Amino acid sequence: MKDYDLSKEDVIPSLKISVGEITPSYKSTIYQQLHTYPVGNASSLLAEGTKGAKYHILPTRREFLIDLNIVVGVQTENVSISERIRDALNGKSVSRYGLPFAGDNNYLIDTIEYHENPKEVAIWYYPIKDDEIPESETCRLTTVIDRSQNQRTKAPVFAKTVDHSVASPEESWVLITHEGARS
Repeated sequence: MKDYDLSKEDVIPSLKISVGEITPSYKSTIYQQLHTYPVGNASSLLAEGTKGAKYHILPTRREFLIDLNIVVGVQTENVSISERIRDALNGKSVSRYGLPFAGDNNYLIDTIEYHENPKEVAIWYYPIKDDEIPESETCRLTTVIDRSQNQRTKAPVFAKTVDHSVASPEESWVLITHEGARS
């Protein structure tokens, strides 16, 4: 894997991750008012016409997970990345803001623990192959977000392993690369 200059704020290094579900989570929904803001030259005209109200409000149903209990494994040859992850999760000084984002600013994570080696048995998510018929339910997990060229964003289909294990199986490791992508 390529070694990166982590002092640059726009550098997102490549690494491998694996996600395991320790206990099943549950899906729930809320209804929320979403709104859009006009952009470009028209924004001042439309904003003026709203008389201080939010522009273009729509009721929307949003899904979220309850009791999410997962383990995320990280593999990298770059020791400084592992150290930065450990330091950030342990609350040590880091140059960038951040709690992990759980999909909305109102959803906070109760606890995060850092472990050198896995401690819990989990069912692991793995990307399915094009010709594979998985034995479990599937979902899409976003592996790359490219805000400058959205068509390069990647969200492959994942399935759950049949067997529970402490260590993540080889097929569950996914290379997360951001060559040319920015956060």
